Order: sequence, then structure tokens, then C-alpha cells
Amino acid sequence: MLIKMLSTICLFTAMVYNVSAQSSETSDSTTIEVPIEDVNMVELTFDRTFPLGPFGTNIGRDLNGFSARYLNQTKSESYSLIGIQFAFVHIGSLDGTVFDVVNFTDETSSNIVSLELIYRLYLPYYYKIVEPFVEFGLGPQVFYTSTSTTFLDGSNETDFNFNAADFGFVAHAEVGVTIKLVRNLFATTKFGYTNGIATTYDVPQEELTTEFPLDSFSQLTSQTNNLRFHIGLSYTF
Repeated sequence: MLIKMLSTICLFTAMVYNVSAQSSETSDSTTIEVPIEDVNMVELTFDRTFPLGPFGTNIGRDLNGFSARYLNQTKSESYSLIGIQFAFVHIGSLDGTVFDVVNFTDETSSNIVSLELIYRLYLPYYYKIVEPFVEFGLGPQVFYTSTSTTFLDGSNETDFNFNAADFGFVAHAEVGVTIKLVRNLFATTKFGYTNGIATTYDVPQEELTTEFPLDSFSQLTSQTNNLRFHIGLSYTF
């Protein structure tokens, strides 16, 4: 028991020391602020989306995607950053071959893209190489369905068409951490809640109902709330 208590005290002391190391004090106890360098950050993460409520019922699966961010420090005296986030989420796709006068294959895909203004605040409590943060974002998102047609006449020419699109807005609140790997490279993970207004989107059925994949998509409307997990890398400069 004594060993456990001493270990806990040592760990707590180490954490306090790392937090207090952000500032230094003169002999008369006057605090001297340590200036924070101007920071730019680029970030790329793999995303796993867990649809909620009617959106989850309609989609019927978890979704994969990715997101990219650019952030810039807002003030030299605080570690808060503002920037933009582009995110892509794949809902599903179907493909089929049509044998007619002109033979071709169709691949129809349903996806989400969003572009958010984001604000990230790193908390003053950190331990060694681990730095926690909170993040908020707001911006437009587009649900779209597109078809890529490849002709099988030897030319292998491809046409690309947007079949449908609906515009909405999305907001998110997330918590996360960055973990220093080497110098300016960090591992990043974050998790949070995303709220989206009612939007119309296309969901693929499990298999084709006709030889044209687009006919096998169901058009549905609901709020697009979800939980989202991100993991990836950040680079500061």
C-alpha cells in the first residue's frame, strides 16, 4: 500500500512539474510568461463515422472517410488555432455492366463532402508528449450521388456525371489529443458529435435491382447526426 501511495505521489508531482514548466518565476515570485511561437499545422486523418437516429437507421452501416485540416495560431499568448477542415465520407456504391448496342459499365457512388471553419483550443493541462484539446466546427456539407460510365468498345473512355445533390449545414464538437512522435510530427486522435440539418441523400441497396446501378439507390431524408472518430498525423511549421 505504501509503495502504491508513493508511486501516486511521484506521478502527481511529475504532472504538476510538467504543467508548471510552461512558465518560470523570478526570485520575488513574479511570473514570467514564456512566449509561444506562431504555429501553423496541417493534418490528415482517417475517419470512422457512426450514424445516429433516423440517419443511422436509413444508412444501416458505419461509414469510412478522411479529412484534411489547416490551422493557424490565433494569438501569441495562447495556444488556440483557427482553420478549415475538408472532410469526405463514402456512403456506398454499386456497379453493373449493360450489354446493349453500346456495351458499358456503370459505377454509381453516394458520398458526403463538407467544408468547416474550425476552432481548436489546446488545454493548459498536458503530460510530457501528450497534449489534449477541444475543437468546434461549422460549415456547409453536400450529399451527392455520381455515376462513372466506362465504355467497353476498346477505347475504355469514361464519362462522369452527377446524378443528384443536396446541400445542408453541419456543426461538430470534439475532444482529442496530439502525441509528439519526432520533432514537428505528431500522432492525432479525436472523437466527438456531429450535428447535421435535415438533408436528402441516396443509400444503395444490398444488390442490384436492374442492370443500372442508379436504380438500386433509395432516396431518403433525415437529420444527419453522427459520432465520428479520427486518427492520423499532424505536422507543425
